[in-house]
Amino acid sequence: MVVTHSPQVTSKGHYHYLVQKNNNNNNTTTNVTQLNEKEKIEEIARMVSGSIITNEAREAASKLLDT
Repeated sequence: MVVTHSPQVTSKGHYHYLVQKNNNNNNTTTNVTQLNEKEKIEEIARMVSGSIITNEAREAASKLLDT
């Protein structure tokens, strides 16, 4: 298992999970969700472009996954 913020490294994985940490009233929880193909592209696109996901970022994400 690898935890990374690099879209290039992420794209090489066979399985993809989104790990989210939440803080609420001094309680911290962690959620882990397995991503489907569409979610995987969106998450890699977010890593490429930041908070605003562009069509170009989606294309870059798809290209990373294809190589």
